[in-house]
Amino acid sequence: MRFHANLAEALGNPTEFRLLNGAPPIVIGRRDDNGANLRAFQEALSRPCGGGTPLCRHITEIAAQIASMEQVLRANAQKAVVIICTDGESSDGDISAAMQPLTRLPCFVIVRLCTDQESISNYWNNVESQLELELDVLDDLKGK
Repeated sequence: MRFHANLAEALGNPTEFRLLNGAPPIVIGRRDDNGANLRAFQEALSRPCGGGTPLCRHITEIAAQIASMEQVLRANAQKAVVIICTDGESSDGDISAAMQPLTRLPCFVIVRLCTDQESISNYWNNVESQLELELDVLDDLKGK
């Protein structure tokens, strides 16, 4: 996460980061904040995490954001990229149902698993098999 945040800032590529528990979404990579958002994000990352994994709510909000940009993305032959970094399953509903609207939008989804638990890998691979979506589940740092 820190690498991606630093890269977004260095490139001046506005990128929205969402921490699931307790922090509002933050956009890093804007040239008008002199790195304040990056510093706030780094501070948020240094706090311990806990609680559930409310992915469905966040995915629903993200799908709405992409839908609002859909015409511009399609006109420019672009896609939004959604990267989900998680160590578990959604705790607030059916993630496949929440991701369903993304199947109709110009986007690509990457799930980066932050665990080596086989049950979590199986959960996300099952989600991938249920959706007609450009979706990759990355469950290890190196290909096997």
